[in-house]
Amino acid sequence: MTNDLIASMVLAIWLYLLAGRGGFWLARQRDDAIPAGVRSWPAMTAIIPARDEAECVGETISSLLRQNYPGEFAIILVDDQSRDATAQVARDAAAALGAADRLTVVSGRALPGGWTGKLWAQHQGVEVATAVPHPPTYLLLTDADIVYAPGALSRLMARAQSGHCPDLADGEAPL
Repeated sequence: MTNDLIASMVLAIWLYLLAGRGGFWLARQRDDAIPAGVRSWPAMTAIIPARDEAECVGETISSLLRQNYPGEFAIILVDDQSRDATAQVARDAAAALGAADRLTVVSGRALPGGWTGKLWAQHQGVEVATAVPHPPTYLLLTDADIVYAPGALSRLMARAQSGHCPDLADGEAPL
């Protein structure tokens, strides 16, 4: 009896999801094209917390530096006390593309009480990004193992400025 009740509830949930949610799993919203109406290409900085990511960070740095983003773009890598060559691999990837000046590598400080590792590293990156005389308008918080397709940053900015991101539609950064 209990098994029949549970099975009926599961069936009802799936029927609701399939019929009532309109094919939610199809992910209809896509970022394939740059929406019209891009007013400007404000400065953007990617912040990458990285700990022992030497195996993949080079590909991530390269994919970001190869973006065709028309605005000013830089990367801050926070080397969160890695025991491998994470920082050097990142520097080498940027240098190989002739973009060493667009990468800043920060040595992460020891983790204070009340913080988790990745958030502390991100916080340090935000501190560096916002401490300059002309801080970027937008920050991209990302990971050291994400490889970006060409044009991804342009599509993100266009989406932010097109009104599809109501909190960012006015072009102000959520800093």
